[in-house]
Amino acid sequence: MVRRMGVAYQPHPHFVSCITEKHVLPHYTRGMAHLEILVHRGCLSEHSARRLAQELQLALPEWRIDVRHAQQRDTDLLEIVVFPAFVLEGRVLVTGIPEKEWLLSQLRTWEENHP
Repeated sequence: MVRRMGVAYQPHPHFVSCITEKHVLPHYTRGMAHLEILVHRGCLSEHSARRLAQELQLALPEWRIDVRHAQQRDTDLLEIVVFPAFVLEGRVLVTGIPEKEWLLSQLRTWEENHP
């Protein structure tokens, strides 16, 4: 466990940390691609985000797609103010509920550029 900016941070074994000017971001190093969907606890859009995650998982079975409740450190490190937030390999891709086809296109493009 590492302490950064006053926050206890436990890096995932498939990620390494990279300090930028403002943030500590996990970066993709190996294994399957990872999309994390951060939702605000109790938000009405949580159900839509979870349903979209299931549809994405069917279309991209080799991806790791997680939905979880956002924590204070997420909003601090990534400066997220709108939820749900779709975080691709440690960087916010989009907030709100995007169109499924648009999101699939973005994820496939990312995959092509990160073999």
